[in-house]
Amino acid sequence: MRANDCTRSSKGGLPPPEVNEMTSSTNREQQLTIKEIESIVAGAVSDAQELQQSSGSLPNVDQEGNSECPFAEQLYAKHEELRKKVQRRLAELHECLAAIDEQITKYGHDLAVVSANKDRLNRDRPRAHFSEAEAELAGLYKRCLQVRDRVEQAILFVDEVLQQAATKRFPGRIPRDRPQWGGAAAGPGSSNPVGDGKSGADRELAALFEMDRNTQGER
Repeated sequence: MRANDCTRSSKGGLPPPEVNEMTSSTNREQQLTIKEIESIVAGAVSDAQELQQSSGSLPNVDQEGNSECPFAEQLYAKHEELRKKVQRRLAELHECLAAIDEQITKYGHDLAVVSANKDRLNRDRPRAHFSEAEAELAGLYKRCLQVRDRVEQAILFVDEVLQQAATKRFPGRIPRDRPQWGGAAAGPGSSNPVGDGKSGADRELAALFEMDRNTQGER
């Protein structure tokens, strides 16, 4: 669009329609995109923090998978599920980085075009409209750069947490989400059949206390 065309289209006080439509539509699209990216970043960081806490609280397990904690295998299984979830989060963050880079390129180009055309205008009214468009695009461009920094920081943090979590693996096999001595599939002769109103965790704790009482009785 030539500067003279903009001047003629602004006759009678109307703003340049091309510039006005471009800035208003891209503003709505960019705000939605940024919110989506910020939401993904927040979720990824939150899950990574949870994984970091899990890595630091897992019980010790020997090479055969034995531990003083009766729930060790169950805890390691949950840790493994969370680790895989955070891995997916990391992939999403890399997608966000590519998307925000695309937006930065787009808004940088639009900003350069508007700035160049504004400098070629002589009349105050169309020049003012271009100045508004320039300021709006500059704000979007700056916000994209800020979001990109947050995405990069999140990627570094999540990657570091994943490396730490990779050292906390159950030895010898993939851990099961229920301990070997427990289980929801109780047999017909079980003292705690399915449907007794107790949760799996309650039955497992009851079994632990029963084992402890039997041990004391043998003494």
